[in-house]
Amino acid sequence: MRATIIRTNGRVEDFVVHDYRDIQNAVGGLFCAVLQQDGYTLYGNDEAKIASVGETIGMPLNLSAMLLVSHVMECDLQDLVTLHGDFIMVGEDGEERDIAELNQEHTALAEKFCMWQEPQMSITTL
Repeated sequence: MRATIIRTNGRVEDFVVHDYRDIQNAVGGLFCAVLQQDGYTLYGNDEAKIASVGETIGMPLNLSAMLLVSHVMECDLQDLVTLHGDFIMVGEDGEERDIAELNQEHTALAEKFCMWQEPQMSITTL
């Protein structure tokens, strides 16, 4: 199933999920739902939500994921706990919230907060 991964470097990419092991591999271990909305769930490493500023778990800050959550929850960025590591957005299906294909609308929402820019180099001669 098609999903979207939000990387710590700001890149938002397509990702394929077959089962929970793919989610574990994407987020680097045990995972938990960080954000559940109608039609999709954002998963992160179980230790990716840090309650107090200054604590670290060896994972880089994920500003793109924080901006997405802030936007969806309609709250200020400083009101959120910090989010660390890569996050994966998957679709949901039915009352059981089974993993399903992520639709294009939700993919576009994640891509809205992409902060990645391809490295560029230019040479100037005199």
